[in-house]
Amino acid sequence: MRVGLAGCGAIGRKHAGNLRGRAGLLFFSRTVVMALIVLIGTLTVLELVSIWHAYAISFILGAIQGLSLPAQMAIVPDMVDEEDILSATSLNLAVFNGGRVLGPAAAGVIIEYAGIGQALYLNAFLYAISGLFLLLMTGLRSRVESGNTNIVEDLAAGVRYVVSTPIALVLVGLGFAFGFLGSSYLQVLPAFGKEVFDMSADGVGFLLTVAGVGSLVGNLFLAALGNPQYKNWLLLGMIVMFGVTLFGFAVSPIYIVSLVLLFFTGVGFTGFFSLGTTVLQLTTPDQLRGRMMSLWLIGAAMHYVGALPLGAVGEYWGWPISLGGAALIMMAFVLWLGVLRPTLRELRV
Repeated sequence: MRVGLAGCGAIGRKHAGNLRGRAGLLFFSRTVVMALIVLIGTLTVLELVSIWHAYAISFILGAIQGLSLPAQMAIVPDMVDEEDILSATSLNLAVFNGGRVLGPAAAGVIIEYAGIGQALYLNAFLYAISGLFLLLMTGLRSRVESGNTNIVEDLAAGVRYVVSTPIALVLVGLGFAFGFLGSSYLQVLPAFGKEVFDMSADGVGFLLTVAGVGSLVGNLFLAALGNPQYKNWLLLGMIVMFGVTLFGFAVSPIYIVSLVLLFFTGVGFTGFFSLGTTVLQLTTPDQLRGRMMSLWLIGAAMHYVGALPLGAVGEYWGWPISLGGAALIMMAFVLWLGVLRPTLRELRV
């Protein structure tokens, strides 16, 4: 396994191959995030914070994450050998899911005993540590050449590649169906728990924790697999597991059964995302990898949009129909794109 320089800036003035520019942009993004968190923490401690501060800083943080996350994923093939990409991607997401499980609990303890401002200061300190580690990572040579381009050209090139490349079209299509119809369940899970199981806030939090633990276990399982030969079938299996268990969770009237199904929903959720990321990286030219990761993450981010129709259907026809129906529609896309079409079935990476 190779180790090297982490980077950012998949879409910008430099091509994704310019690791020095990526590292600078990634370090810059960490610095800006740290400064914004220190700012909101200071305003909180001084009791000067207002709602518009939270909105403005959240907007800026979201914009920064939209630039940095695709490149953080796209850099993986430059840091490891091809046979280690799935393990590296899965471990990367395992850290994220581990934070999703442990972070809220740790933050709650700090807020309870020290205060919100102090919790934010600690968060900023952790961003500073990540920036320091970024500076210490050196020695990786890029596989692609740098060049001048712009955001519009990058986006157009990515879209053209998706339209003209069958495997990219299938993966991005599955990613959008997964994001809009499937992963939106996370946004409406609190309402589902309250209405279906008559849960309080702590009960809903436990549901989210179960899903997060399932995602973490799924990441660790994939990381342990190494370099499986039939990644295409494993990818299909994971998204089928996600859809089937999500449908079962939606219609199950038994709480314990629902928890078990939700755990495996988390496994399928992270399994599909990790494998989809890996297969897309392995089948995409190096110079287009950052742009494809951007489109891939746009699909994943569709859960914010998909929550609106799910919420409307849940409000008028009930949450089992809302979640169950979304799972079935997503599975129809899986059948169409992943099973009936030969592109993914015949893929060997």
